[in-house]
Formats: sequence, C-alpha cells, structure tokens
Amino acid sequence: MEKDAGKIDGNSLLSAIPVDWREPTLAIARTMREAGERAWIVGGGVRDLILGRPIKDIDLVSAALPDRVEALFERTVAVGKAFGIIVIVKDGKEIEMATFRRERGYSDSRHPDLIEYAESPAVDAGRRDFTCNALYLDPLTGEIEDPAGGLADLRARQLRCVGLPEERFREDGLRLLRAGRFLAALDLQPAEGLLAAMEAERESIRGVSPERVLDEMSKVLRGPDPARAVRVLSDAGVLDLSLPGWSRNDLAVSALGRVLPGAERGEVSAVALGLAVLLAPDPTDLDSVADRLERLKSSKELRNSVLTVLRTRTQLDALVDAAEPADVLERGRRVALARDGSFEAAVSLAIARAADSSEGIREAVARLRALSAEAPPEPVALTAKDAMEAGYQPGPELGDVLRRAGLAALGGAFEDREGALAWLRDSRSPS
Repeated sequence: MEKDAGKIDGNSLLSAIPVDWREPTLAIARTMREAGERAWIVGGGVRDLILGRPIKDIDLVSAALPDRVEALFERTVAVGKAFGIIVIVKDGKEIEMATFRRERGYSDSRHPDLIEYAESPAVDAGRRDFTCNALYLDPLTGEIEDPAGGLADLRARQLRCVGLPEERFREDGLRLLRAGRFLAALDLQPAEGLLAAMEAERESIRGVSPERVLDEMSKVLRGPDPARAVRVLSDAGVLDLSLPGWSRNDLAVSALGRVLPGAERGEVSAVALGLAVLLAPDPTDLDSVADRLERLKSSKELRNSVLTVLRTRTQLDALVDAAEPADVLERGRRVALARDGSFEAAVSLAIARAADSSEGIREAVARLRALSAEAPPEPVALTAKDAMEAGYQPGPELGDVLRRAGLAALGGAFEDREGALAWLRDSRSPS
C-alpha cells in the first residue's frame, strides 16, 4: 500500500532506504555536515520513498560548490562539473552530488545557457521538471523540504510541472516523454493544463537527440502501463515528431497493452518487443523497421532482436493454414521455429495484434508446440569433420548439409549417431 503523502514521517522514509544505499548516503551526509555543509536527498528517490516504491539510486544536492565536493571526498568523478554535478564513489555506490542552482535559457532545448549557483532548496526547485521531483529529504534529520508543493500533488495523485508547464517543456523537450512515462508509471492524473501544454510545445521534442528519445521510450516500455504512456504521447502529437514512422495507431496501442507490460518473452526483452509493436505496422517490411531503428541510433543487439522477433512472427503467420509437414526437413523447420528464443515473443506479438481473431494463430502455435514436444530434446549433432569424412567438400556444400542435418535430427530422421552418419552418407548426391 502506498503511503499517504499528506502525512510523511521523514525518518520512516529513511529507514525504508535499502541498507546498501542508506549507509553510503549517511556517510556522505556526515562528511558534509562536519565540513559545515548540508546534503539533501532529492528527486525521484524521495518521490518513490513517499509512494512506497523501490528506489533505484540516490541523488544528493547541497550548497557546496563542485571543487569543495571534490576536496571532501577521496573518490569522485567529474561527470558534469560544468553544471555543478560531481559523482561520489562510496562503498561501491555512485552517488551524484549536485550544487543548488538556478538555470536560464535553453537555446539547444537541453542545456541551460546560464547557471547560477544557489544556497537553498527553494531556489533549486525552480529548475526541476515536476513538483513530485522537487522534494528534498535530509538523510540525517528526516526533515522534508517541499518548495513546489509536490506533497500536495502526490496526495491528489496528479502530475504537475514546477511553474508554467509550457516553459518547462520548452526548456527540454525530453520532459514531454517523461510526462507520459510518469503519468503511466506512477498512476497519476495530469494537472490542469498539463496535456494542453504538452500538445502546444510538442515541437520541442525535435531538439532531443534520437539516443535520448530511445532511452526514454525504453523506460516507458519497461514500465507498468506502457500503453497509457504511448496513448498520452500520441494524443499530444509528441510521437509523430520523435518516433520514426509513427502515425496515430489505436491498434498498435491496444496491442502494446496486451503484449506488455514488463514482458520478457524467451530471449526477447520488453523493449525489443515493444518496439516491434510500435515500429512495425507491417511486420513483413523489415527494411523500413531497420531504417527506423537506425534513425533512433539503436544498438546492433537491440536492432537484431526486434528484426528477429518480426521474422519469427512472419514465419508463424505463414503456418496458420499450413498442412501437416510433408517431410522430416519441414517437420524439423517447425520444431526449430518452436524452440527459437524469439518464438514466445512472436506468439505474444501475433496474438496481441490479432486480438479477437487470434484463434488460427493459437491453433498453429498448439501444433508447433506438439511437434516440439515429440522431437528429441537433445538431437544428435554432427560436425564438419563428420561431413567431410562422408565426402562433403568444405564450402557452401558443407554448410548446407550440416544445416539440413540439424533439421533432420529435429524432424526425427535419426535417433543416434550411427543413424546420423548413415543419413549423411545417404543424403550425398552421386558425383
């Protein structure tokens, strides 16, 4: 049960921090206090503690300037020193320490043109995106500072920007995607004017790099209600400007809700499966999907995973009305399909897309699983040496016969090594 955000005991929040995060945080805060500084836990960590959600990391903020933070701690990394950010490495944890600051001007739609260091949470809160992320918790005393009214907004179950939402979205277009993600992930309702501001400032997303778009969309797809987040972002016109190939697609949003959330199907991640839904209105047009993933600057691994599940889905679709396998090789192909690491994801994707007309797919899947259950759990494997001793020449011929031998084993052509070697000899064309 989530905690009542209107009755917050800061010390109870601190006790809920996992010990592997709490101890280094307390050690840092004590060092700061001994130096005459005061450190605060800030942002999503405080928000999630209040909501009773697991925390993923801890961010700190103080009035100490970056040079002073570096001088106080033995191991630091200056990841964003120009913006007042130093990472402190303590007990194996990397904890970000930022200096209170105000920011002005965002000509590149991401970084402030002017930074002025400040002395208090009240000033620092003005630069943050949403009120629920502008909460400050003293790790030593349990005191909570709430300059932007985030506690009241959490109590009302609403997402509200700090200050004018139009200005916040104009400063950094990524906040548009974050708004959709937080509404869905935290099960909040938009504050008055939030959705209108998202639509009015949707052009700000054009200033966000593809890498940042993909990273944020990946968080959406791993969340508890990705369909809601996508619907919000689509309604605001944000996805049309940030997700290559996207056009308003209620079928895709509905399918996303059925295939996700949090799905891990076989060897396919929730992110790959979600992108297979969003980027492939036509699952057979792999060239277009590959191009969209390239434009998002996806990793090769992610791109291959998305394309693989779409290929498997296409093979599955082709078997909906297929007759029984005519020979052992075709039987082996179907067993191999059912055992492929992408099969469960492809099944989930196909059924989600088909919605109420999925009976044919379900029947095809049942037949494939039955074939797989009948096939040898560990089929006999032949080597290149086996094939060459049977008279096959190195090159394409060798690769082809080993591929067919693998399918024949799955199809039940032989059960032991002796039978496999006999199959190799019998399959060789007369010279």
